[in-house]
Amino acid sequence: CALPDLKAPTLYTDRKCAKLSPVCDPKKEYETKAATSKSDRACKDLSPACRAGQFEKVKATLKADRECVDCAAGTVDHDKDPATQCATCPDAYYQDLTGQTVCRFSDLRCAAGKREIAASNSSAPRMCMPCDGKKEYQDQADQMQEGHPLPERHKDR
Repeated sequence: CALPDLKAPTLYTDRKCAKLSPVCDPKKEYETKAATSKSDRACKDLSPACRAGQFEKVKATLKADRECVDCAAGTVDHDKDPATQCATCPDAYYQDLTGQTVCRFSDLRCAAGKREIAASNSSAPRMCMPCDGKKEYQDQADQMQEGHPLPERHKDR
C-alpha cells in the first residue's frame, strides 16, 4: 500500500489505505508534516501578512511560515513595504517606539531657562533640563553647556 496505512484489519476486513489530505495551498498554508506511507501530511495556516511598521524577516515557503518583525526603535518602515528593510531615522528626527512608519521631528533647541543634557539620536529626542534658578540660570535658547552660575548677590533669594 503506497498510501498511509490508517485502517487496521479486522476479522472481517482487509487492511485498507486512506486517502492523503490535499496538498497544502501555498497561498494560505505551509506543510508542517510530510506525508509518509504510514501518516498523512499536516498543513497549518500562514501567519497574516506583515503590516506597516514591520518587515518580512523570513518569507513563507512550502515548508515554513513567514516571520514578521517590528521595525526597531530608531528605524521606521518608510515605504510601508514589508519586503524592504526598515530605515534609520535621519539627523534631527527620531523614533522611540517600535513598529512605526514615520520618524518624529526632534526639537532642535532647548528653551531659555533650560540646558541640554542629552543630544538627540535616531531613537531618542534631545533632552533638556531646567536650570534650578538657585545655583544656575540660562538666558539663551539652544545652549548645550551647563547653565551660568548665579551671581553671589542673587543666590539667597
